[in-house]
Amino acid sequence: MKAAIYVLQRSKNLLFCEAVQKYRITFTYVVPPILLSLARDRAVDRYDLSSLEAVLTGAAPAGPDLIQQFQERLKGVVVKQAYGLTEGSGIICVQREKDLAKGSAGVLVPGIQARVVDEKGNGFDSRGELLVKGPNIMKGYLNRPEETARCIDSNGYYHTGDKAMIDESGHIFIVDRIKELIKYKGFQVAPAALEDLLLKHTDVADSAVLFIMI
Repeated sequence: MKAAIYVLQRSKNLLFCEAVQKYRITFTYVVPPILLSLARDRAVDRYDLSSLEAVLTGAAPAGPDLIQQFQERLKGVVVKQAYGLTEGSGIICVQREKDLAKGSAGVLVPGIQARVVDEKGNGFDSRGELLVKGPNIMKGYLNRPEETARCIDSNGYYHTGDKAMIDESGHIFIVDRIKELIKYKGFQVAPAALEDLLLKHTDVADSAVLFIMI
């Protein structure tokens, strides 16, 4: 089976739509900001994008509302999320097309093990740091043994620094980066959750939540 890959030199909605229409593209990778831009650009309606069957998104969380907005603009397109990191050779988990749990980053790809631990490194059933282990996990940082030791424990698990939860069906939900959590009056607030909430407003084109110490 042969398949062609088309790469755009720059990210612009009209260029994307023209490419899909001209080359009858069936599958594409995009980051959440591109999903948002396409979902809110009425110019998209002028193009025949009926060939597009599925979209895979990653690099940042895409909330259920954002995905719904995109699917209302490009009807019939399946949107799947994935999660990965450089130290894991790219991908750790991806949503299954017939098992799309809203808000999840999918289930583990074959060969990967994962667990969620609290601040003391003890496993539990709530939200905590995501640890992953498998043949795709790096051996270590080149010439940086101390940093390697901090990230990979004695059991071979890589500490991702991402806060997550895993449900009974094995769906992984990435909450946020542990170091980026905003602590306010005893609560831990995830910037990504606030950004997703802001994006629900139709007058908000995009959002970025920052925490600045004064």
